[in-house]
Amino acid sequence: MLTVMTNICAYASTIHVKLDGLTEENEILNVNFEDVLPISTDGISMVPVRTVCDDAGMDVMWQKSYNAVVVKLNAIKTSELPIEEYAYKVLKKKSDSIGRALNPECIIMTMYLNSDEAMLHYNYSDYQGDVVSYGKVFNLPKSVKMIENGTLAAPLRTLFNQFGLTIEWDGEKREILVKIPDEANYKED
Repeated sequence: MLTVMTNICAYASTIHVKLDGLTEENEILNVNFEDVLPISTDGISMVPVRTVCDDAGMDVMWQKSYNAVVVKLNAIKTSELPIEEYAYKVLKKKSDSIGRALNPECIIMTMYLNSDEAMLHYNYSDYQGDVVSYGKVFNLPKSVKMIENGTLAAPLRTLFNQFGLTIEWDGEKREILVKIPDEANYKED
């Protein structure tokens, strides 16, 4: 009886993450956290970075020498993935605002293990094919942590907001909805 009650309580407190229209038009994808579940500490949802970013159409790399996780979102004007088309619009809006004719390439976020400091870079190529990058350092509300089975967890809201995406929380369902906003947004330097 105790085991059943413990499992029911654990299930009831699980945070669910849904991705709305990031990977296919008009599709809502339920992120399947098979091995490690998201956790909430001090009101901040910490999610397994690789699981949620892979499902969203982003690339995740571990840089062992820096103890850093790097999340990359490609910017492609005509992509099968709406999130990549959105990234293109974000980068285009940013380059237009600074008055430079640049070709959007990708957005890269670097988060360091056990640090509340992270970096965001908007990467472009210029007319000669050289890389041009605009970046900034920002603070996370909670540092990236190594949790079960060597899984890295990061604050979900900050992770997706820095890419210009919208986050909605439904407290009753304990559900987080991540979606592309109607208008392209970028984080000011």
